[in-house]
Amino acid sequence: MFPPGKDLAENSNIQRWMERYGITDYDELLQRGRDDPEWFWDELARSWNGSSPIKRS
Repeated sequence: MFPPGKDLAENSNIQRWMERYGITDYDELLQRGRDDPEWFWDELARSWNGSSPIKRS
């Protein structure tokens, strides 16, 4: 992988997603995903298609 340029990084979908949840950098995003994987994957899926694909029993 290559590090994206500043303009690309600041205008990316992942950056907007992180800002929505108050996540300040990529390392924080990774840590939040490790700490609460259910939240991470549920919110990521919701942002892609508008609904959660996870069915909880």
